[in-house]
Amino acid sequence: MPVKVQDMALKDVARKIKTGTEAEILLCELKQTGWIKSYVPAESPAAQDFAMFLSDFWDWEKSPYIKEKPRPREGQGC
Repeated sequence: MPVKVQDMALKDVARKIKTGTEAEILLCELKQTGWIKSYVPAESPAAQDFAMFLSDFWDWEKSPYIKEKPRPREGQGC
């Protein structure tokens, strides 16, 4: 599949982003147009590595999701 000039220009714009403010402008535009639902800037306290998120999510000791789910009681049927 050939690369179009428009595709190259868009990639060039993304590669030229140098500050968080510039990235925020691009992300806001993508959100306003409906291409993304939300985003978390890397330097935000809410930012988390996806692999670490998954690891914590399925950890019985750390996961808020698992903690809020009731565990089945022993001896009871379905």
